Amino acid sequence: MRLVSFADIGAVVSEGAPGGMGKEIVDILTHQEVVNRALDLSRSVIPCRFGVWVADEAGIMALLSRNASRLETHFARLAGKVEVEIKAILNAQQSESTMPTGKLTVGERYLLAKKEKYHGVKSLSEQGKKLCQTLNKSTAPFWTAVKAEETSSRQKLILRLFYLVERDQVDFFKSAYEEISQKIPHCKLLYSGPWPPYSFADVTLS
Repeated sequence: MRLVSFADIGAVVSEGAPGGMGKEIVDILTHQEVVNRALDLSRSVIPCRFGVWVADEAGIMALLSRNASRLETHFARLAGKVEVEIKAILNAQQSESTMPTGKLTVGERYLLAKKEKYHGVKSLSEQGKKLCQTLNKSTAPFWTAVKAEETSSRQKLILRLFYLVERDQVDFFKSAYEEISQKIPHCKLLYSGPWPPYSFADVTLS
């Protein structure tokens, strides 16, 4: 493992061959450990996707040179910041089916079932938006950017919120989260981090 530098930008690299790297959990954890260590030693880190290969050191230098301006912009945006995630799991309230009891065709039953499912997901999505607004407002003084991901089924919605937080504000952010989480009894909340800012390192190198 070594550092390849161009101007004020450094890339942590290791030698190997693409065919010699597997996707075993130990390799992924090693990659994560390297990113975490880099974050400990620097003000700003742009985590690369696991499994990125460049032919040689000259190729790395060329990559850094071509993208220097864009990388410097992203480093400035991420300087001194980490990522914190809040995951919320909301379950739909059990309700009686509104399916008519009379004789229905197979097609009618299918369409009515689809309608029920749609309304269930819509209701969960509305709850998720309100929860998102509540969490964002309560922690607003301590983050500079937020991203949200939502997955849902008829009975469950999983909301993932990723916050970009100044390192020296993490404890304040967590305290604000813990305070508001006590007032949200209708869903399960999970807190994790701080992590390297994976969700905010959205730069594609040319």
